[in-house]
Amino acid sequence: MECKTFTADSFETVITSDWHIGARNVDKKALAKMIDYIKKTGCNWTHNGDLCESTPHTQKNYDHRTTDPEIQGIGQEYAYVKKLIRPIAAQCAGIITGNHDERNAKNAEIDMVEQICDDLEIPYLRNAAYNRLCYTAYGKKCSTLMYQVHGFSSGRQRGSRLNSLENISASHYADLYVSGHTHDLFVSSAVRDTMTINGNYGCKYVYFGNSGTFLRSYIEGQTSYAESAGYHPNKVGYLKATFNPVDRSIKMEEVIL
Repeated sequence: MECKTFTADSFETVITSDWHIGARNVDKKALAKMIDYIKKTGCNWTHNGDLCESTPHTQKNYDHRTTDPEIQGIGQEYAYVKKLIRPIAAQCAGIITGNHDERNAKNAEIDMVEQICDDLEIPYLRNAAYNRLCYTAYGKKCSTLMYQVHGFSSGRQRGSRLNSLENISASHYADLYVSGHTHDLFVSSAVRDTMTINGNYGCKYVYFGNSGTFLRSYIEGQTSYAESAGYHPNKVGYLKATFNPVDRSIKMEEVIL
């Protein structure tokens, strides 16, 4: 478990995951569009795991027909990612490692995600983290607490994925709960009541989200693991969390590309 604090220069944070660089069905144009948005707006961003496909030839799911012909091998995958995120590295609040990243780290005994983070001075959040985004609003310090994990739900229905996030909130306190892994993109919210410091009744919203992917399940004329496994078609995009400096609330929404 990591606990990191990030000084946010923007009230907006992009939360993305599951790029799977090295897979043939990665939507590179959509990914470039998101990267360009981060550059132009100066917003913060964080990654929720599986930067690369990281599937060695010896892995049972390896299929040369599903690999990107322009990126040959796991080393080139991570080199591609490093070049991609270098211009926005200073805006990154941290990177979580995913199951594909971990597979390579265990087999090759080299944690490429940690290496990229060290080289680009990005917080390495490992498997799960509390990530506090700190803002200055009207001369006062305030913050949003996000709980991030790559994910572990294997259920095919969205309800099971949401249940996994809500179960986390029973024992981990945060304003935002975000996971990746399932390639789903959704946002849900719940209201929690409490008593304010002044002794009055108060309530606040907490948000749950799955941070999407840039790997398309189905593309005409190409095969994919999702196709052979019979997965649902997926949305391509990311989550965006926006802090309101007036009432100090936070909201999270889907961005579909």
